[in-house]
This record gives sequence, C-alpha cells and structure tokens, in this order.
Amino acid sequence: MLTTPRSVELANELRPVLLQINRQLRKELAPLGITAVQAALLHAIRTTPGIGIRELAEREGMSKPAMTTAVDRLESMGLVRRTRSSRDARRVELELTDKGQRISRSARSRRTAWLAARLKRLDPDTGGAWSGIDLVASAAVFDDADTAAIAVATSRRHGGTIDDLRAVSGAVTAAVLRDDLILDPYQLYHSRLNGADAVILPAAHLPPERLRELARIAASLHMAAIVEVTADSQLDVAVELAPACVGLRRPDGRGFADVAAAAELARRVPAQRIVLLLDEVRQLDDLAALRGVIDAAVVGDALLGADDASQAIAAFTSTQ
Repeated sequence: MLTTPRSVELANELRPVLLQINRQLRKELAPLGITAVQAALLHAIRTTPGIGIRELAEREGMSKPAMTTAVDRLESMGLVRRTRSSRDARRVELELTDKGQRISRSARSRRTAWLAARLKRLDPDTGGAWSGIDLVASAAVFDDADTAAIAVATSRRHGGTIDDLRAVSGAVTAAVLRDDLILDPYQLYHSRLNGADAVILPAAHLPPERLRELARIAASLHMAAIVEVTADSQLDVAVELAPACVGLRRPDGRGFADVAAAAELARRVPAQRIVLLLDEVRQLDDLAALRGVIDAAVVGDALLGADDASQAIAAFTSTQ
C-alpha cells in the first residue's frame, strides 16, 4: 500500500488524470508557463498574505521539504519573494511579486467548468425519465464531444445495472465514473472489474475510518475516489483524504443544484484539489456562476434532454 509522502504526492498527480481534468488545466496554464500545482500555490499565497512555508505546506497537504523546493522554484521564476515579518524578525513570510499577482489572477480566470456526462434512465429527484435511451450510443456521442468523463448510474433507483457500466466502459475512451452508493470494499473491486475508473464515496454514510479505507483501496486499484460532501461538517474529512477529489451535493430541494451554496462550499477547498459538482443543473448555463470555482460538473438532465447533446456541449464550452 502506498503511504510515503512521495507516493502520496504521485497519487495526487495520478488520480485526477484518470478523470482527464488535469489535462484540460495543463492546456489552459501552458501559455502562462506554470503548472497546475504552481497555480494553486500562487493562489494560496495571494489569498493568505504573510503565510509561511510550514502553514502553506499544511494547508496544501504537502511536506515541508517539498513545499520549500516548490517555493524556491517560484522564487527563481520571479513570482514569489520571501520577506521578514514586521512582527517577528525570526519569521519568514511569503508574498507574490507584481508578476506573480498578474499570473495568479490570469490562471484563476482560466479555470473553467468541464463537463462529465451522466447516463441514467430515470431520476426520481428531478423527475426526469429517459426509459428508451440507448446508453452506449449516448456514451459514444459524449465521448466524441470530448467530455471530461462519463458517469454511469448503476442503481435500480436510476434504472441502471452493473451491466450498463461494463457496456459503456467498453465503448468509450473517456474515463468512466460509477455513479452509485459505494459503501463496501467489495463494491470497489466489482466496480473496477466492470470498467470503472472512478467511484463516489459518500461522507454522509461512512465514518472517517471507513472512508480512508475505501479511498486507499480505490487508489490501489488505480481508481479515482470522489468523496461526496453534502454538508459543511463533512468537508474537513474530504479535504484530509488527499488525493481524493471533492464532490459537492447541495440540492435546492427540487433535485437540482443550489449553485450559490455549492460555490460557497467549493471556495473552502484548497486550491490544488479537484472539485466536482455532483448535483444536476436545469441547464448548462447555470454552471456559468461556478466558473473559476469548480473543476468539473457531472451533468445528466441538461444533456439527456437536449435535442442535440453534442451541439449543446460545444455551445457551452465555447463560452467558457
């Protein structure tokens, strides 16, 4: 089992890649000459004036030596400088240079919501029903549209089965998320056996120790773990489980996302962590309010109800 600081760091890079989100982030940040981790550190320093290396390392889930190396690199790039605290001459604080401020603001504005398509036959929460849907054909459409991932609802409540996951995973190149209630290690092995690249672990239904166990098993199976957060009290546990992604569910009482509540919670997640919206939205334009706040949204109703899903995706992404 991977437990060393270096192995955790490597896992932190591998897990989001399975969702193909970091590929999009790298593409956006390349013109700025920085990596996604460097962008996250610049944002953390900019929003926490006077932070020290130790505090920054704790906040971002890195070891102090690794953080020192990262800050040294940013300093050599002319983006960060060390200063002596005016309150304690022994303390060294970090701040952005003018160039660092410009790069950080530009990087943050480029962070956009990338779509992961959700396949299901019905949704009791939103009232949606697509009983005649061909899941494999729809998955192919979403795959061709370069969605970040494809989520497959496998619960009976959503009209799905594990066979749907196996069929879709065999037909697409995108990462495949099993959208179901995962509570037991057996379900993780079963998910991987049937083609899942990622799973959702519900913090509301699992004690912290169980969450940690399932996240470790998922990592050992080379699956991304998304810790589902439905309340403020669950966020600390989700953030602790790096490199797991943080998935937000903040419904509005009618089955759709409370976008304002989701945005407020997302802003409390460390900048280097991947944040997904798991609630449905009525229309893709509702995600505009989450620009720069989340990394991806798992969307079913707004795509399954579209006359032409690929055109809807293209129209949305062209405005982001």
